[in-house]
Amino acid sequence: MVKTTRTRGKIRTAIDSLLSRAWPIDDDFSLIEENHAKRRSRPILLDNPSITYDELIFPSGTSLKIKSNDIVVFVGPNNAGKSAILREVAGPFIGRSFARTVTKSAQIKKHDTLKDFKRRMELVSRVEQNLEGKKRYIGLGFSVSEAEVERIWVDDFFGGANIFCRYIDTESRLIGSNPTRSFDAIRRAPENAIQAIYCDEAVETQVAYYFKQSFSKDLVVDRLAGEKIGLLVGERPEVQAGEDRLSISYNQRLRKQSSPLESQGDGMRSFVTVMLAVLVGQTAGMLLIDEPEAFLHPPQARLLGELIARESPRNSQIFVATHSSDVLLGLLSASPGRLRIVRLQRSGNTNDIKELDSGSIDAMSSDPLSTFSSLLNGLFYPRVVIGESDSDCTFYQGLLRSTHPAAHSSDVLFMHANGKDRMTILASSLRRLGVPYDVIADLDVMQDAGGFRRLVEAVGGTWSDFERDHGVVKRSIDQMKPRFNSNAIRQQIQDVLTTVQTNVEFPNEAKRRIDDVLRQTSPWSALKAAGKSAIAPGDASAAFETLRKRASNKGLWLVPSGELEGFCRSVGGHGPRWVQQVMQTRDLLTADDLAEARAFMKEITETWTQ
Repeated sequence: MVKTTRTRGKIRTAIDSLLSRAWPIDDDFSLIEENHAKRRSRPILLDNPSITYDELIFPSGTSLKIKSNDIVVFVGPNNAGKSAILREVAGPFIGRSFARTVTKSAQIKKHDTLKDFKRRMELVSRVEQNLEGKKRYIGLGFSVSEAEVERIWVDDFFGGANIFCRYIDTESRLIGSNPTRSFDAIRRAPENAIQAIYCDEAVETQVAYYFKQSFSKDLVVDRLAGEKIGLLVGERPEVQAGEDRLSISYNQRLRKQSSPLESQGDGMRSFVTVMLAVLVGQTAGMLLIDEPEAFLHPPQARLLGELIARESPRNSQIFVATHSSDVLLGLLSASPGRLRIVRLQRSGNTNDIKELDSGSIDAMSSDPLSTFSSLLNGLFYPRVVIGESDSDCTFYQGLLRSTHPAAHSSDVLFMHANGKDRMTILASSLRRLGVPYDVIADLDVMQDAGGFRRLVEAVGGTWSDFERDHGVVKRSIDQMKPRFNSNAIRQQIQDVLTTVQTNVEFPNEAKRRIDDVLRQTSPWSALKAAGKSAIAPGDASAAFETLRKRASNKGLWLVPSGELEGFCRSVGGHGPRWVQQVMQTRDLLTADDLAEARAFMKEITETWTQ
């Protein structure tokens, strides 16, 4: 006869509670908070992992030290090795031998003694004894004998999957939420996540809450499915007088208003599998999730990122491989303090590893603008080109596609910085992450010596190499006289105003003409309008060429025509209006008045193959 050492009262109480009510879940966090309180009251042994990774070592010689509660996110372009690194991390525990293609070796750290580990197994398992008194530990995804427990701990981690490490790969995401066999919830403990939420009201509430937030539908355990326990998607009916959740009438209405989860789209099924891995049976010290965003729309991917960061055990290692900036934004918003962003990029037969420093992560999590959303997108591209504005990026991207058909949009991301100062922030962050990039800046970026110095240093330049030449150029420009004095400027503005009718909305064309006039009041505006030809010949011109060459060697490109619009002066206007006119009326590949623009783009792209 088999007898258990775990009491069954808790399971019975949970089932009775489930049968007595059909609780609302829209905005009711009470049961979720209750579940958090239960976790906080667990024995301290369960709040610490038994085994984690201490260090990953890569063939390049770099290493990644990992704390026991880190959320490590691997990002990078396609085929960089993100999924491979998860397989190599999971390999020792899931019993599959993977050739190491990304990591060279790894150091695993034990936080328990064998005695502690056995105590842990007593707490997280249903323990059965046979007639000979030998024990077997049964829990979510594992069933091991007492002898196997000792072997797993002392000699070999094989068999420790779901004890030490839970691994959600691309294949298991679509089947992890499928119906499971029914079981005797009074005599048996749950052996998988579906059985677990069948027995635990608090966890079922959490699962249903997050699902409804993402898909605006209820997720309900199907309790009268016979040999199977499954999940239903639809609308949860009200429990009427004289009913409970096992009543035939209640379940008839439920079946009419819902359909099985396994008949839904891949996005729903994948979301639920990942959600169950995070919320149910949080006993493993490591959770590995490959591409959690698969099949999901951006808002759902972001919510899933938040869920992973917020609901994962406070002392466990989470490893995520993702292609999604939305997942990253969700992780950042929920737990920036635990987050480690590691970028992989393949170079020949090896993988380059770069980690974003904690200061940049803090900046991303608190930045009020959208700049860092763009930065996160850049992590997944082989190369990024930073422009000052969206109009600049639109033109340069179109020019690249026309002149270099092989350089598809999937290969190069054009990222606008919304101003010169933020170009410095983006360039600095991309450089630290090892993302190949170029910065394209108008000539007036040199006007503010402090700002230009910060940009030079952000791209890896040494200011002392630039300081003298910049000083020569800046003094030369500052000494230039404005094209018109104040009287001439006033007269030109008045001439524009005389064409504007009264009592009507001020015309955009008049505003544009006035802006053109005002740009003539500053020598730096004149430089932007005329390009490098406005720089005085002699020392200033020679200094500019030296400075421009040194900047381009660092990926900082100064527009020779002064500004974007200088590439085609036969088209009027600025910004989006100019870009629209040029792209509609000019063949970017052959137009004579865009020859300088094509030469500039060629100069940039030739460095990409060096």
